[in-house]
Amino acid sequence: MGNPDNRRKWLQQGLDFLLEFKWFIVLLFFKFLVCDVMKVPTGSMEPTLAGHPDHGDRIFVNELAYEPIWKGIVVLATFLLLLGGAWLHGHTRREWRLRFSIPVMAAIVLTIGFCAAHSSFADEPQRFDIAVFTHESAWDNPNEPNAKINYVKRVAGLPGETVCISGGDLFRLNPTTEKYEILRKADRPDLQDALWQPVSKAWPQTFHTQLSSADRARLDFPWTGAEPGTAGATLGAHSVELDGSAPVTLNYAYPVTNLMVKPGRWPFQHINCPAGNAPGMTACVTATGDGIQCPRCHALMFPANTTPIAGAALKPLETRETGSYFCGGDSVVGDLKLEVALLVENAGGAVRLDVGSDLHCASWEIPSTEVRADTAIVHPVTAATAALTPGKHALSLAYVDATVIALLDGKEIERRAINVDPPGKLADHLQSLARITLSGVRGTITRLELARDLYYLPMVSNYRTNPNAGISEREHNKRFFEDGMMVLQIPQEEYLMLGDNSPSSADGRIWGFVPRNHFSGRASAILWPPSRWGVLH
Repeated sequence: MGNPDNRRKWLQQGLDFLLEFKWFIVLLFFKFLVCDVMKVPTGSMEPTLAGHPDHGDRIFVNELAYEPIWKGIVVLATFLLLLGGAWLHGHTRREWRLRFSIPVMAAIVLTIGFCAAHSSFADEPQRFDIAVFTHESAWDNPNEPNAKINYVKRVAGLPGETVCISGGDLFRLNPTTEKYEILRKADRPDLQDALWQPVSKAWPQTFHTQLSSADRARLDFPWTGAEPGTAGATLGAHSVELDGSAPVTLNYAYPVTNLMVKPGRWPFQHINCPAGNAPGMTACVTATGDGIQCPRCHALMFPANTTPIAGAALKPLETRETGSYFCGGDSVVGDLKLEVALLVENAGGAVRLDVGSDLHCASWEIPSTEVRADTAIVHPVTAATAALTPGKHALSLAYVDATVIALLDGKEIERRAINVDPPGKLADHLQSLARITLSGVRGTITRLELARDLYYLPMVSNYRTNPNAGISEREHNKRFFEDGMMVLQIPQEEYLMLGDNSPSSADGRIWGFVPRNHFSGRASAILWPPSRWGVLH
C-alpha cells in the first residue's frame, strides 16, 4: 500500500491544480450542463431569429428547461457549489471555508432550487415556446445517410393532439365536442406583440432615390380616400387634414400577403423592366414594408409582392439552399392591426375602424353606448367608448387568431375571443381589409400604420394539385388534406414544430413530428449581435 502521506500530498496537489483553474471549470460546467450558445442555422424563424450558416444570431439556450426536476436541482446545486467554492477560495482562509462553505452553499442551493424549479427548468415544452431540438436528415429523405443538426423552431402542437391549418391559422380538435377550436397567441400579449410584422407606415422615412412622383405617392400614402378634390380631407406631406365638412373613409389600397423578405442585398429580376435585366442584378431590402426598388429603372415594388401591383413587380431569385435569401408566399393575410394617431380639434365627431378580412373583421365605433352583436363577418368592440375629446389620441384595433383587441391612448379597452370554425376552402378567396371612417371630425391624422400577424401559416403550397408533393414519407399518413385544411395527427410523446417564417420554413408540415427525447432546451434570448439583444417570446 502507498504511503498515506504521499496520497495526501498527491490529493492536495490535485486540489490545488483544480483551484488554479476554478473559474475555467465553473464556465465549462455552466456551458455543457446548464446552458448553451447556439448559432441559428437557417432563416425559418425570420425575422424573430436571423438565420444563416455563417452569420446567424447567437442565442442563449436553457438546457435545463425540459429536464426532470431532480436533474435540474442536482445540476444547479453542483454549479452553485462550484461557484461558491471558487469564490470562497479567493476570499477566505481554508479553515473558514471547510467549516462554513458546505452548509451555507447547501442552504443557498435548496432555496434557489425550490424557487426556480418550475420557472427555470423541469417543464414540458409549452405551445409557442421557441425550442431547440435535434433534427435528423433521414426525416426529409430516408434514402440518404442520416445526419443530425440542431434546429430551432416554435412549438405549435402538443402530444396526442389533432390540429389543422386553415386560413393561415392553427386549430385544435377538441376531443369532447369533436369541433376545431382556434389556438390563440393573443392570450399571451407579450408573445403577440413580438409577432406583429409591419406592412406599411404612411409617410415613411425611406432611403429610396430617383423615385417617380407616382411611386413616391404610393409609398408615402398607400390608402385611398384622400385624393385631390376629396370633400372633407386634404392630403399633406406628412398628414391628412380633416375639416369635418363631409365623412372621410380611408381604405388600405392593396392586398396584405404573408410575403417577408430578409433584409440585405439580394438578386432580383424586374418583370418587363424597361431598362432590361442585368446579370447579377441585385436590390437592397431594408424591410418588406418599405418596398423594393429596381436598381436599373428605379421602379418601386410596393407593397413587396411576387405578382405585379401598380405596374411594378420584382421577381426574387431564390437561393434558399444557401440560406442567404428567404422569401415568403402570396397567401392573403386577414390577421391585421391598424394604428392611428389623431389630433382632434372639436367635440362630437365619430370614428369607426375596421380591420381583418371579408371573412372575419374587428370593428370599433367611437362613440358607442350600446352593445353591438356579432355577425358572421363583423366582430365589434363591445366595451362602451365615449366620444373623443379635443386633443391627441392614439387608436389601435386588431383582429388576430379570432380575437378582437382594442386600445385607446395606450389603455386596453377590450380583448375579446370569438368562436370561429376553420374556414376551409372559403379562405382561398380571402380579401384583406383595413379601413377608418371619420364623420364630423375636424383635426389631423399624423400616423397611419398597418401590421400583420407574422405567424400566419400557409399549407403546403401545391396541395390542391398534388396533396402529397413536398411531404416526406415519414409519418406520411398523419399529415393529410381534407376540405381545404391541412390536418396533422400528432402521436404521443411527439410535437409539431413550425417556423415563424412559415412560407419558407421546412418544418413539421414537411417532415413530421419531433420526439420528446430530441429536445435539448428552450431558446431564451439573443446574445449576439448586440444590435439584436433581447428576450425571446
